[in-house]
Amino acid sequence: MKIYIDADACPVVDIAEKVAAKYMIPVTLLCDTNHILHSDYSEVIVVDAGADAVDYKLISLCTKEDIVVTQDYGVAAMALGKGCGAIHQSGKWYTNENIDQMLLSRHLNKKARRSSHKNHLKGPKKRTHKDGEHFESSFERLILSRIRKPVVKASICTGEQVAGFLDTRTGRFEDVMLINDDKDLKRFKSQYHITGDITKIY
Repeated sequence: MKIYIDADACPVVDIAEKVAAKYMIPVTLLCDTNHILHSDYSEVIVVDAGADAVDYKLISLCTKEDIVVTQDYGVAAMALGKGCGAIHQSGKWYTNENIDQMLLSRHLNKKARRSSHKNHLKGPKKRTHKDGEHFESSFERLILSRIRKPVVKASICTGEQVAGFLDTRTGRFEDVMLINDDKDLKRFKSQYHITGDITKIY
C-alpha cells in the first residue's frame, strides 16, 4: 500500500504524513512547478505546470491497494475506478455510492456560474484545529479499513468461532468477540460498520 497526495495547496499533508508514518506506509506528494514541496518523509514528484498534469500523473501511478488524498472529484472518481481508497481533505470518503452525485453537483455548480457570468467561487472557510482532527481520524479509519480485513476464525477441532480482523500485511489476527450464533455475527458487523459477507478462516 502507498498513499498518493494531490498536494498542490493541500492543507492536510502534514497530518497525512503523521498517520502514514504510524503505520509505516510510504507517501508520495505530487505537485506542479508552481507549488514545489519538500518533505522529510514523503517522496515528492514535481510535474510541469499545466491543466490536470498533476491529476493524470497521480492516476498513472496509483494501484488498487493504494489510497489517494484529493479535493478534486474527477481525480477521486478515476482513483475509485482503479480500486483505490479515496478521501477529501475534509475527511469525507469518496465511495462508489456517492461519487456520481458529487460529480453531478460539481457540474451543476459550474453551469450555474457560467449562466451568472461569475467565474470564481467564494473561497473555502478557514480551516480550524477541529477540521484537522476530523481529517486525521477519518484518514486513519480509511487506512485501517484497507489493511484490516474482517474475518471469522473457526477452530477445526472445537468448532469455536471468533470474529476479528486480519492484518493483510502481516497475517496477524486480532480477535474481537466470540461468535455463538447469527445474532453475534450481526452485532459484530453492526458495531464495526461491516457490509457484505465475512470470510471464514481456519
